[in-house]
Amino acid sequence: MNPMPDSELEVVALLRHRANVEVANLSWLTSLPTPDYRHALAVLDAAMDHEIPEPVKFIAKLCFSDRRAAPYYRRIFAWWSVAHGDTDRPSLEWALRRTFSKAQSQWTWQQLQSIPPHLWPLSVIPRMWRANVPHDPLRHRLLRLLHTGQCNIHTLTEIARIGDPALTEALLAQPSLPRQVLRLLPEASARKQNATPPVYLSKRELAARQEVFSAEIDEDGASETIAQLAARVGWPAALPAFDVDDIKPRRALLLWRDERRTLAATRDDETTLIVSWQLTTR
Repeated sequence: MNPMPDSELEVVALLRHRANVEVANLSWLTSLPTPDYRHALAVLDAAMDHEIPEPVKFIAKLCFSDRRAAPYYRRIFAWWSVAHGDTDRPSLEWALRRTFSKAQSQWTWQQLQSIPPHLWPLSVIPRMWRANVPHDPLRHRLLRLLHTGQCNIHTLTEIARIGDPALTEALLAQPSLPRQVLRLLPEASARKQNATPPVYLSKRELAARQEVFSAEIDEDGASETIAQLAARVGWPAALPAFDVDDIKPRRALLLWRDERRTLAATRDDETTLIVSWQLTTR
């Protein structure tokens, strides 16, 4: 095991002294119980500008890449806006994506007015679209971006996730559209044309089941993650197609079941799903 850099040791010692938390290194911070994690974030935030050594500042900022860091969304946005390089900027965009909420949509839209669309945190845009930002000006900016013909695969993928007909048409007009982006478009169309009503478990049905295993997962790549977790639990991995938008807070969407076993999903926040493997008890 490589020894921790002295600069990271300083920050770990700072957290021990001011937040009364013990971690082996900064990457372990998100494994802390929520009260300790939030206390540690408050200490990091207060120390970031003047006390955190420069070599470890970026690692300290990544400690905010958790949905529980949502109160620091605007702070993270400021870090992202001045970040450079192939690693720092995408990593901080991930932190933005994890901490974004509908309550931040108007503020984020205002900040984006002074930023060229090709530099936007594109993975946040589909969530803004589903919030309360005005669709027409946002669509106009994205169409202009697509018409440049210089969008990378990340940009194309996130615009495809929006599902707007005008944006879809502009995507299909792109030369040599990447296969993974193209796959998003017919799937979205097929879901709309062949959609079956979602089935939710009632409170009575839930009361008749005992949880075997549950996990928090990100909505992107949910099917693949569920299949991996199913293998870990030892249950069948085959799942019917489902739309993540059908997964609601406080409502258990039925994903799969047989005579005794049930797989269901609910939503914890904008981007986080909770999947639960359950056995029928009566």
